[in-house]
Amino acid sequence: MGSTALKSSTLKAAVSAEKIRTISHSVIASAEKTSLSAMRTAFYEIMRKRRVRPIGVLPWATFGCSIATCTGLLVYGDGIECVAETFPVAPSVASLGRGIKSLHQAAEAVRQAESSKLQRSIESLLHRFKNVKIQ
Repeated sequence: MGSTALKSSTLKAAVSAEKIRTISHSVIASAEKTSLSAMRTAFYEIMRKRRVRPIGVLPWATFGCSIATCTGLLVYGDGIECVAETFPVAPSVASLGRGIKSLHQAAEAVRQAESSKLQRSIESLLHRFKNVKIQ
């Protein structure tokens, strides 16, 4: 019964993550297309106006921001998708991180206990050797 519930919740999380990945992918692709279109429009406006009159700040700002947005989406788009995909399982990931931290702390405590036990054994052995008289 517990295994079935676990499989069901895992399947629901996987389906939810897939839906989120699909949506985030389409949103990022749409934003990339929009920024490319804005970049092209701003560039054409700059080229068209350059001989007629001085070019204002707005076309240059639009062009620069479009380049920055498009570059950011191309570079970080996959990372954004991964983050969006893992969002439904964030509590599980956090719980796993806390478990790993607790396991690390327990291992440190055991290591210190073993180290002190080993040190006491060595000290005991040295004390015995000091007390033994050579015959």
